[in-house]
Amino acid sequence: MSIYMENSKLINDFLEGTIDKSGENQLFNTLASNEELRNDLRQTIEIDRAMSKRISAFVPTSHSTMSIFNQLGIATTAAVTTGVAVTGFKALMTGFLTKYTAAIVSSLLTLAVTSGAFIAYNYSKEKVNDKNNLQKTCI
Repeated sequence: MSIYMENSKLINDFLEGTIDKSGENQLFNTLASNEELRNDLRQTIEIDRAMSKRISAFVPTSHSTMSIFNQLGIATTAAVTTGVAVTGFKALMTGFLTKYTAAIVSSLLTLAVTSGAFIAYNYSKEKVNDKNNLQKTCI
């Protein structure tokens, strides 16, 4: 695991409250000497705050949900349960994306570079084969 990925994991574990004492010590020691990591921590906290605000803006109050469902003739308990399920899913997705954004981006970049290299290699191999076939035909 790269240093960047390890530090990102430590930051996410710290923010989620799942970091152990040795990880916390390692994170704080690294933060003390690494300006870039401190900036990453600040950005991660700001992203976390922004995402929390955005999600809460899209979740209707339970009173509104119950009122709408009652007007539609749907039982109120179903309305509350549905609201909790949607909120839980959004929170789950936000947590997942916050935790694994660096890994996802890294994987996609690796895939792009590998695909480009594969295409370039096969293209150059075809050119060589075409050139050899042309030389054989001319002889």
